[in-house]
Amino acid sequence: MPARILQQPTPELYPILGIEPRTPEGRNAVVAVVARDHNGQDLPADWSYSLAWFLDLYGSATEAGRLDGALAECATHMIALGTGEGEAAAPVEDIGYALWRCSPSPKLIGDLRRESLR
Repeated sequence: MPARILQQPTPELYPILGIEPRTPEGRNAVVAVVARDHNGQDLPADWSYSLAWFLDLYGSATEAGRLDGALAECATHMIALGTGEGEAAAPVEDIGYALWRCSPSPKLIGDLRRESLR
């Protein structure tokens, strides 16, 4: 796994390897993930969720703009899931998956709660 992380920095792998936020290793992880995001190549379809929770937990004020962009992408995706009606409605599995992808991020959860109370 450590070799794969060097080739394609994937946010989900850092916690598994025991790399903690607010440490030198955590900062190196942020730099690697942001560089991968900047290159935009070979990113999974649900990358914005990964980037959002990772920057929420590992990032600093330096990455605030990129975090806001990832949060906006997540919100756009979530809104799109809720716009259909009848047969055009998103399958419950897709909605559940999106909510599960949001769950590691306190910021994403807070944003969802605020929107649902409106």
